[in-house]
Amino acid sequence: MEISNYRDSLQYLYSLQRMGIKLGLNNIGQLLQSLGNPQDKLKSVHIAGSNGKGSTCAYLADILKAAGYKTGLFTSPHLIDFTERIKINGEQIPKDQVVKLSNKIQQVIGENPQFAGQTNYPTFFEVVTALAFAYFWAEKVDFVVLETGMGGRLDATNVVVPMLSVITNICLEHTVYLGDTLEKIAYEKAGIIKNGIPLLTAAEQDEVIKCFSQTCREKSSPLHRLQDEVKIDIKQRWPWQIFSLQTPTGKFSDLRINMLGDYQLQNTALAVRSAQILAENGLLIGESDIRQGLFATSWPGRLQVLNASPWIILDGAHNPAALSLLVPNLELFPYQKLIMVIGMMEDKDLDAMLKLLDKVDILILTQAGIGRAASVQKIAGKMQNFPGQIIFSQNVKQGLQNALMCAQKEDLICVTGSLYVVGEAQAYLTGKPLEAIRSIQ
Repeated sequence: MEISNYRDSLQYLYSLQRMGIKLGLNNIGQLLQSLGNPQDKLKSVHIAGSNGKGSTCAYLADILKAAGYKTGLFTSPHLIDFTERIKINGEQIPKDQVVKLSNKIQQVIGENPQFAGQTNYPTFFEVVTALAFAYFWAEKVDFVVLETGMGGRLDATNVVVPMLSVITNICLEHTVYLGDTLEKIAYEKAGIIKNGIPLLTAAEQDEVIKCFSQTCREKSSPLHRLQDEVKIDIKQRWPWQIFSLQTPTGKFSDLRINMLGDYQLQNTALAVRSAQILAENGLLIGESDIRQGLFATSWPGRLQVLNASPWIILDGAHNPAALSLLVPNLELFPYQKLIMVIGMMEDKDLDAMLKLLDKVDILILTQAGIGRAASVQKIAGKMQNFPGQIIFSQNVKQGLQNALMCAQKEDLICVTGSLYVVGEAQAYLTGKPLEAIRSIQ
């Protein structure tokens, strides 16, 4: 197809969803080679994990920016606009660059016989990853903070040799692709560990640490465990968080972040310790850069407050581990009734997530407008024993309208279950236009 404008680019990119999810590095390797291997010319930090990796990426990118480095940030998925995925110093990729690079990549794929046929054609995520690397190299960034899409070992981002690998934590997720035990998932995540490159992790399970330790020994890679190296002392949780970190190189007193939730403290600690390890390896990052970067960080859709009367909170908790952290953190906000608008993806552990909702007074079931979304009917079939009121809504907009009709000023509306649901909610509540076509990954 001819790509002449931004909408054409989106139609091309999202048309690749028919290629599904193909874990493996052959396609992305060939594609990047055709583009001159831009990933090999970039300094990077590679961040994987089950939860918190997007926030950790955002914190670290802002620290590097504060230190004077031109910093690229690649994350997924986006909430409202595709260009959220690819940023330099906080600025989203210009749409004309998406058009230019989509054209170039489509041409490269068309000229390479290896990509002939649907079986061999690169996927959406592979093409977007290649587009990001090409953009970062063309813009001569100093550094890239790179979030994996799924897993690690066979993820399309796993073509870099970074200065540091980070694995935030491990829980059961994407079990169809990554395995049905913590050990199997840890093995896939550990695939981002490179020879001689340090690993930093906040994971704590014995079987996970055993896997990481063995991989680090085999690859002569230093292993840094966050719980052994950083102590967190929280002083204030609202309206912003104030805390101190004791690290191997000194204490940071009265750090401030605008993002809420206890779990953000671990993400922050990972970013700070990452910055320290980078500094130990030659980057110029000072304490003032860390303080400035942390306080500047904003990452929508993570315990995000959109309204106070009633409270409207958006959080993209998308698996049981994340949802189990969200529910107690809602106690930050005084409320009478808890109204939850929830929609989940088909490939998640729906039963385990739904068991965590016993404190919800009114449950509004909905679904995002993408193919991977679990249907309202499927979720409802698992809720026969729910003690509160259940309302069915066929889309996120209708779900929010129902929530607002139910809510009194002293109540709390929480929208959660998926970043796709949160993105649609944010678009509706803020009046921002939502892209008509949504991605699958």
